[in-house]
Amino acid sequence: MRFTDRFVATIRKPESRKVLWEDGEYGKGSFGLRLSPSGSKTWVYMYRDPRSGKARMATLGRYPSMSVAQAHEAYAKSVLSVEQGNDPSTKLVDSRREERASPTIDALVNEYIERWAKQNKRSWAEDDRILRHDVLPVWSGIKAKDITRRDIVVLLDSIVERGASIMANRTFEVIRKMFNFAVERAILDTSPASGVKSPSLENRKNRVLNDSEVKLFWQCMWYNKPIVGFYEPLRMAMLFQLATACRTNESLGLRWDEIDGDWWTIPSDRSKNGNPHRLPITPIIRQILDRAKETAGECFVFPSMRKSATGGDKPMIKSAASHGLTRILSAQKQAGVTMPSQLNMAKFTSHDLRRTAATQMAGLGVPRLVIAKLLNHTDRQITALYDLHSYDNEKRDAMNLWSKKLYDLSLIQP
Repeated sequence: MRFTDRFVATIRKPESRKVLWEDGEYGKGSFGLRLSPSGSKTWVYMYRDPRSGKARMATLGRYPSMSVAQAHEAYAKSVLSVEQGNDPSTKLVDSRREERASPTIDALVNEYIERWAKQNKRSWAEDDRILRHDVLPVWSGIKAKDITRRDIVVLLDSIVERGASIMANRTFEVIRKMFNFAVERAILDTSPASGVKSPSLENRKNRVLNDSEVKLFWQCMWYNKPIVGFYEPLRMAMLFQLATACRTNESLGLRWDEIDGDWWTIPSDRSKNGNPHRLPITPIIRQILDRAKETAGECFVFPSMRKSATGGDKPMIKSAASHGLTRILSAQKQAGVTMPSQLNMAKFTSHDLRRTAATQMAGLGVPRLVIAKLLNHTDRQITALYDLHSYDNEKRDAMNLWSKKLYDLSLIQP
């Protein structure tokens, strides 16, 4: 009798435990299928230990997880192991121990988030969201060591095919970092992401609002109060970002205790490069803050509509800005308010407001070094190690120039 898939699949469970043996050459051991009253079917190999001569039985795997063909292959390897003077049971135990010690993708994701992303990335929550939204639904339960380059390519292609080519790039960046982390932690010997390229080309972002667009945007945010679906604190946060050239999450997370007189200090735990950053409060920024007090929270200048778990105010999340701008730029005419999209205003993002402020200041003659200081960009040149000048005066002069132009464009009275 030789085991076949059809035969094994139709075997009924016995009343008591027994083993069916496949016909084979006596002396090389026996290959069998152990049946139990519970219905389980387990592949076994009977042999004599080459060192002690004692009869032993090794468990090869369980049907149907291990098919007939796979069981025959495991049996052949075990026979060869005995002929070479080794005990296959020892190798099988070591193999299973190694398999149990090898983490699944689920475990690797958790370890990466807890031990690296949370420790090194302020945007760790986005890594966590990407991995749980696009990676785990496909790879959950698979051993990390079993993921191949082809698996990564197929996953990324599926994201591109649903029309999210840029998200496919972001997903690849997170996957690559996670597998590099696994190599650094000796979880994997090599990264399956090595040699894989980003799935999509990205155009360099260069959207800058011109003077007319800045005027339209400011008037819409400042004067048109009954904008349907656009949260009042978010409107002020967008104007604040344009006036300060700060990052979106820096404006949305602004706390009252960060403002001291005529200066706003972004603490190191909210600064992208981990360094505290000082920005002057110009007159137009002061007016935005005064207006924001009408809807501000106790702690946050631009609070979220949702409360914290303790009932206090909390900041808006970064995506609130992109969603808000998408709504207002795609709207036609709501509550009798003329929207910028009806005035041929091209699409832009909240980060484009930061780029616009920097570009406008360059056009006003502000040196690039001062703009870099205002943007809080990290200077990696060797001279930066010795240049400890605060540039506070230069930053204030630059911001005053930009503030004056904003007054001219926005028609707000100082």
